[in-house]
Amino acid sequence: MRICVCTRVCLRERISIDYRRAVTAMAIIGLLVAVTANAFTAYAIRRPRYVLRRLAGCLQLGAGNNTVSMDEVFFLCLGC
Repeated sequence: MRICVCTRVCLRERISIDYRRAVTAMAIIGLLVAVTANAFTAYAIRRPRYVLRRLAGCLQLGAGNNTVSMDEVFFLCLGC
């Protein structure tokens, strides 16, 4: 049974496409979370309640964590 010479290249291309797709999805999710966090922060400044401040803070942390994870996946993609 012969293995195609282009198998290694095709596999690298598929992995690279999968990483790009993951980075794109994480970027869209991160953008939505960041916009939501900023909206809750603006609302919490106008109406000072502890629940809204905590929610805004947790959303800001979630957006930051998503950004760091997206950067890690992007740098793994560069190594392919």
